[in-house]
Amino acid sequence: MSGFKWKMKMMLPGEGVKAGLHELPPEDIETLVWNAAQVPGDVYTDLWKIGAIDDPYFGRNSVKANGLCTMNGGIRFNSMLLKI
Repeated sequence: MSGFKWKMKMMLPGEGVKAGLHELPPEDIETLVWNAAQVPGDVYTDLWKIGAIDDPYFGRNSVKANGLCTMNGGIRFNSMLLKI
């Protein structure tokens, strides 16, 4: 299961399953807008690699990146992974 042929999409917990995104075939047009991901790996590194956040391992950037996990009163954002 490891490698670079994974994609991720940010969403609220449970929303991906509700929308059936975990059942999409890899060639589905929906996945064209998803971001590249690496398994094993972490969301912060994957977002840094696509330029969505500053290097989370430099200075205090990790504090800024933590804002991705909790927003507006504790709403947690997760990612849905899809093997392509």
